[in-house]
Amino acid sequence: MFVISDKELERLSAPALSNEARAVYLLSIRPGARCGKAVLNLAAIEGLMFCNDDTLQDYLFELIGQGLIERKRGAEGLFQTGEPVFLPAADRSRRIFLSS
Repeated sequence: MFVISDKELERLSAPALSNEARAVYLLSIRPGARCGKAVLNLAAIEGLMFCNDDTLQDYLFELIGQGLIERKRGAEGLFQTGEPVFLPAADRSRRIFLSS
């Protein structure tokens, strides 16, 4: 379990966001985030979501469109494994606690 901010919840609830993009954020990106930053592992996300790279890229761009992730300044094109993304809606003052 981890804590998401009110701002994240609001953005995750946007009707324009697909359930698959929500799942990518909640199951892959957010749990590994520290201090408002996560590093992408595209192969792991593709395996978890049972999708190909093109579909995953679409989900990541959806997350950008809803303000859930941002790329570093100057980053363009397709996302890459190892690329850092920033979580502007995350509460950076809290640590995320995972439990099984």
